[in-house]
Amino acid sequence: MYCPGDNISGNDSCSYVSDRGGSTARAISVVAIFSSLLSCMGSVLIIYVYLRWPAIRSGSRAIITYLAIADFVTGFGYIMGSSNYLQYTSYGNVTAMPASTKVELCNNLFTPVCKIQSFLTTSSSMMSFLWTLILAIYLHTTVVKNRVRLVQQLVPLYHVIAWGLPTVVIFVMLATDVLGYAPVASANWCFIGVIRDTTLRIAMIMVGGKFLEIITYVVALVLFVSTSIRLRIQKDLAPSAFLASAAASSELAHMILPTNMQQTQLSYVDEALVIWSQGCQEQPLTGVAAHHQKSWDSLRLFSMADTLLKNTTDELNRARLLEASYTYAPSYSTIAAQQAGAVGQQAEDKKAQKYKHLSSHHFFTPVAIETSGVYGPRTADFLKELGHRLRQVSGEASSFHYLAQRLSVAIQRGNSASVMGTMDGDGEEFFV
Repeated sequence: MYCPGDNISGNDSCSYVSDRGGSTARAISVVAIFSSLLSCMGSVLIIYVYLRWPAIRSGSRAIITYLAIADFVTGFGYIMGSSNYLQYTSYGNVTAMPASTKVELCNNLFTPVCKIQSFLTTSSSMMSFLWTLILAIYLHTTVVKNRVRLVQQLVPLYHVIAWGLPTVVIFVMLATDVLGYAPVASANWCFIGVIRDTTLRIAMIMVGGKFLEIITYVVALVLFVSTSIRLRIQKDLAPSAFLASAAASSELAHMILPTNMQQTQLSYVDEALVIWSQGCQEQPLTGVAAHHQKSWDSLRLFSMADTLLKNTTDELNRARLLEASYTYAPSYSTIAAQQAGAVGQQAEDKKAQKYKHLSSHHFFTPVAIETSGVYGPRTADFLKELGHRLRQVSGEASSFHYLAQRLSVAIQRGNSASVMGTMDGDGEEFFV
């Protein structure tokens, strides 16, 4: 085992004396400790935010948190290695020490910490590269391939690979005395120890993380470029999605920001509102309704449909517009945009209020089905109970589904009759 100050020679006829603990090397160690401490603080902050606010624990944020854990271990290891180097070289010029003193310091003081530090930093660096690679694969699979369920199913495999593989590989290297101090491969901390065979030394350095590092750079670059090509600026591509996301996350953002910045407007919201308002005469949403993309999309679609209907004189085109865009009467468009089934629930409430006198001597259940086919809450419960009783009487397991299908056909027939009623004649040209 070699320590700082040893005369190291290889079979490639290259010999050198490792650093003697000079002022420059010690200054570099101090800088390394400071920068590693900042890295650890950043990792702790990421982990704290992830644990503090469960609402933001998405797949990508979880991967970033795992990456932060690995980086924290790496930073801690570098602090350990640099501190070990400073302590060892604090005894003076180690090259001028008596051999017995130097051997004792090297074997009993420097080497044990060196091996532990090398194991921590080498394995955690490999973990960092693997989590970076997994993040690139995750984003590419979800954004480009749109296979969210697949990547969620692979999460246990990610943990086995990212945590298990580096631990096993580096533990084997530790058990075979490959890890150690060698300034040819590292600075003032330990990595791969002195291996006199040049080819074997390079091979161990590659196995110890350099090969994975190169692969990560190449694959991550390709995947991130491919993902970015698929993406467009969110505020231009999907203002409704951006506005819903901004509204839903604004409360959390204000909780995180310091007091003097809590009134800061989120970036690009104004630009997204301008894009969303183009062709839309409705006022922007506020409150809980603004948290849902469907609410923003519905208001804009209803407004655009109004504009198209006003500018369309051809009856055939008007009928097609009505069929495609107006599943609800204009008076219901606002409430329909806020929550699925809201119109049906409102109709149920009105019926219950109108026929409340029947409840004294009848079992009364209001039935309301929206023109889009959505059941009101009480209607859904009633139909499920009715389907259950039909199944008990007929023995047919799919009784409820057959009932729902017949109701859907009846609703579509009613919608068609409403559309055809807006046309002169029998409307045959509509189907041409």
